[in-house]
Amino acid sequence: MEQRHCYALLAAVSSYEDLGIMNLPGSTWDLQMMRSALTEGLRFPQEQIRVIGEDGKLTVREFARALQEFSSMLTAEDLLLVYYSGHGNGEKIAFTDGSLRLTGLADYLQAAAVKNRLLILDCCESGSLQIPDHGGMRPDERIGELAEKGMAVLSSTAPGEKAWMGAGDVGSLFTKAICLAMLSRAGLKRGKRTLFSVMEYARSLMKAWNKMYPEYAQHPVFRADLIGTVVFEAAEYRPYQKARIQLETERYCLYDVRSISTKAMRRFTAFFISKEELTKERIAAFTFEAAKTLKDCDVANSEKEAAYFRTIPARAVWCYFGQDLQDMQENCYAGYGLWTADPAAREQLIHAGSSGSIEDGIFVWMNPAYSSIRRMRAGLPDRETYIRDLRSFLSILVSGAERFISGLHMWENGETDLPSLRRSMKDWYIEVHRTYVRMSDLPVPDEDLREWSDAVYDLADWALDLALPLAEDSSYEEPATLWLLQHAAERYYEAINRVLQAEEKCRISGDL
Repeated sequence: MEQRHCYALLAAVSSYEDLGIMNLPGSTWDLQMMRSALTEGLRFPQEQIRVIGEDGKLTVREFARALQEFSSMLTAEDLLLVYYSGHGNGEKIAFTDGSLRLTGLADYLQAAAVKNRLLILDCCESGSLQIPDHGGMRPDERIGELAEKGMAVLSSTAPGEKAWMGAGDVGSLFTKAICLAMLSRAGLKRGKRTLFSVMEYARSLMKAWNKMYPEYAQHPVFRADLIGTVVFEAAEYRPYQKARIQLETERYCLYDVRSISTKAMRRFTAFFISKEELTKERIAAFTFEAAKTLKDCDVANSEKEAAYFRTIPARAVWCYFGQDLQDMQENCYAGYGLWTADPAAREQLIHAGSSGSIEDGIFVWMNPAYSSIRRMRAGLPDRETYIRDLRSFLSILVSGAERFISGLHMWENGETDLPSLRRSMKDWYIEVHRTYVRMSDLPVPDEDLREWSDAVYDLADWALDLALPLAEDSSYEEPATLWLLQHAAERYYEAINRVLQAEEKCRISGDL
């Protein structure tokens, strides 16, 4: 989420003399830690963070007024984060002069006219707060209409548990864990940090604490009614800009060249549109001619790779040939030629029994299905039909995956176990496999839908990975299963974000 849409209200209470209960001097430290973590870890603008209770005192009325004033200035594109540190009992959170029901606070946030609401509670028994589940995804909805919308609650303790101070009695234990998770580089990927990764990292820190200090154990609880997760633009990210190579003759033109190098050998694959009918002889001649130029190009996948191979030419270049742009976009080629710099490279890369032939020193393979594939393109469905069909599968995958991830959080929260989770999700385990197979029967879409289609199929891959450890005959033990599911959930959330971006780029509308 862009920083200009991120707002936070941070509240803490440390003085409780009027209520006759123990003071919490660490709560004021919590405010400082949370403000720093939001600005440095999630890049919330300083001017969009409001802090109340810094002097230790905060009344119910002051909190309610600040929340109302703060939320009233936000829009439907904004995220509102509300943080509270103080006393709680599972039903209420305490202020200097009284208490506020947690369900009332949750209801107010649910009704707020913002895109997303995050509630972070660092108090005793805070995991008792429940929120309703979302209704899943309908086939007529876009990911862009649903992603990152809803509410998430990050609670410091399970129902009935106490919240503790950290070592040195400076700041609360859970707030420290959440702040470290927001600041950790371990959760950063391409400059982005997800709410899911923040909570999972905080859980891992709390598990380590619980192992060392079982008498002060805390088990954080995470609940959400989101589709996907919240993605924060947490750091500047400048992707490596691959060198662009131009090569065109009267007979062919270069579409793209990619590095597939290993540490042992620099290698390229190149893709060409031929202006002539493709035969073995022509592919061999074109490959030999093009490889003389391409073997010395500076294409790499990263700055590190570029530096490693600087001044070192490629020892192998694969040249793939098609007849038009659609061939390139669909990875449909009439054949390829392989140029190698020396006999050792050729022997290493051409395996015995390969169904190709050597033509003037170039290994050439011709695609026997190429003509049939090109003829099949004439039967492509119209745009609206393809979108409708694929989106029906997408709604099944997303609705089931989100329901399962809610179950995963319940397992992590200690509210269920793996056998129960497997039993409750048995229908989805079967359904996701059927859906995955049925998706394979869809035709290849037209080129203007390709990016969206690829993103949806990528999401289907990760949904399938989520489902695999659910098999009742799975050999994975609980710790390994939990790690696999957490990893697959993070990749699934990344895939959700790619579908969202592709919807915009391919102009997938909500109504058909």
